[in-house]
Amino acid sequence: QMEINIAEDFMSYLIPPLTLQILVENAVKHNIVSLSKPLLIEVNFEESDQLSVSNNIQKKIVHVASNGLGLANISAKFKLLNQPEIIIDTNNNKFKVSLIGKTTGSTTVKVKNVSSAGDLKNITAERIEQGSFAVMGSATGKVGTKEVRVAAYGSSQFATNQGAQTAENRDLMVNTLSWLTQDDDFIAIRPKDTTKSTLALTSGASMLGLLFISYIYPFGFLALGGFYWLRRKQA
Repeated sequence: QMEINIAEDFMSYLIPPLTLQILVENAVKHNIVSLSKPLLIEVNFEESDQLSVSNNIQKKIVHVASNGLGLANISAKFKLLNQPEIIIDTNNNKFKVSLIGKTTGSTTVKVKNVSSAGDLKNITAERIEQGSFAVMGSATGKVGTKEVRVAAYGSSQFATNQGAQTAENRDLMVNTLSWLTQDDDFIAIRPKDTTKSTLALTSGASMLGLLFISYIYPFGFLALGGFYWLRRKQA
């Protein structure tokens, strides 16, 4: 069973992706779920902008292997976003994790491919900035007499997951490394692929082409060769 008690006004608050999924999965993984012992998972928005996920504790009899990475990953994400630590409480036979959500009221949201108002959902018009998206930034400086170069990406996943299979991401990564090591001669832009063109033939045209290649062309070549052979013989 799951109960969600969040007012509509707080639906625009942001938390790191997959946070709720991990907490719900942990509750199901470590507790008994049955008709006689139902598992109740509650998602509530409390005072001080706290979003809490709690469940009644009814541990499984069989030991469930766990490496504790789920909660550790959530805690690490909140630290990276400069958010307060998550709070874990196990009082009153309940396991509860409290999170601090961040409002989107004062932020500017960049969007792409907006075709209707439904694509924007709760994003107001004054907070929309359409256009190109910056994926990285770079800076140069000097330490003594040496030049120092720094490049920062919004995420390194473009080079570690399936996105690295695209030629553009590979080029960006390699060119960045070349720039950082000051091997500017190795920086290059991949040429655009030539436009592919196809030739569509009807069945009649295909048959005519087959006849030309199989009969007309060979016999014509043979006839031309015989003509020149006769002329040379008569000369």
